[in-house]
Formats: sequence, C-alpha cells, structure tokens
Amino acid sequence: MQYPSKQDVEQVLEPLYSPIHSSFHSAFQQLKQATVDSWAIFTTRSRASSFRDYLVHDLTDAFEQYDNIHRIEQRGMVLWVIEEKVALRIKKLDDNLVSSNHYTQQSLDFVNQQLLLPGIDEIIALNMGYVPNEIWTKIDGIYITCPLGTRKVLWAIDINDKIDSTQTTTALYVDDEDEEERRVRVRVKNQELFEGGYHNEAGGDN
Repeated sequence: MQYPSKQDVEQVLEPLYSPIHSSFHSAFQQLKQATVDSWAIFTTRSRASSFRDYLVHDLTDAFEQYDNIHRIEQRGMVLWVIEEKVALRIKKLDDNLVSSNHYTQQSLDFVNQQLLLPGIDEIIALNMGYVPNEIWTKIDGIYITCPLGTRKVLWAIDINDKIDSTQTTTALYVDDEDEEERRVRVRVKNQELFEGGYHNEAGGDN
C-alpha cells in the first residue's frame, strides 16, 4: 500500500489526543505507586512490560466511549482499530522514535505497512509510542509514529505538543471571553450612570 500522509491520519486521530495523553500518564503513575517498594530493582525490560499491561487496561477503558474504535488481539499483538482505517499498537521508542523489536513476520508486516487484519483490505499501522527518561521516573514524550521499515520513521505526531496547543488555544479563548465580558459590564455600568445615577447625583432630573 502507499504510505499514508500525516495530514490524512491526523483527521482520524485528533479526537484521541487527549485520552491517549491522559492514559499514558495515568498508567505510569499507577505503575509507580503499585511498585514503589520494588521499582528500583526493576529492569528496563520489566518496567516496559509492566507499563504496557497498565496502559492496555487504561487505553481500553478510555476508548470504550468511541463507537468507531475496537480492540483486537492477533498473535499476541494488541491493536486498536479506528474506523477500519488505522491500527494503533503500544511501543517503547528510542530517542530517534524508532521501536525496538524482536521481529516476527507479523511485526515486520506492521512496520512495512503490510499488516493483514480479518475483514479489512488495507490498514495504516501506527505506533502509539512513548519515550521515558533515562531513569524511568517520568515519560518525556508520547508520539504517534508511522514506521518506515525497521529503523526509520516516516513521520511523527507529538502528542504533548498537540495537548499544549489545545490548552493554549482554550486559554486564549477564555481570556478573550473574559475581556469581552468586562467590556460589556463597563458598557452597562456607563449606561446605568448615564440614565440614572449620574443625572440624579447632579440634580439634573429634580
């Protein structure tokens, strides 16, 4: 299949940025709290595996409200299929936003955009990935990536940037609304003074 454009995919994924962002951070905090006494001795592999379990649970809950998303499991790979167009899987990413795999034929099909799913002719296969900091005390980045083979990424969507942009836009809208309300209050107050209080105090109506 032809590799998908970032713009086409964003139209499908945009409503999901917030629940994806919340689920990643919620699952990470749950994991840390549940393993507070043993976190320091966990290997990176153990942390990634345990985090995935929490994340699968939280993402499944978060996506339940969307009728156009269904979860499937195929030979050990958990996927969320959106509008029969996009398939998302969870992956830990390196600093180049590339996932590390012990490649099976299925995972090779995934990164080469050749994934076959029952009842679907073509599917866009994307990583729903995260980059933890070096000591696994927080998540530095959350990304949707389009793999281009085993060692390259065609494009990436920075979920943190999308959330920050939405919050900034919302804040600006609220500020503008508050400013407009202030102007209305001033206009109303001035009108009240003109029609009543101002003339009464000056004795103009008596």
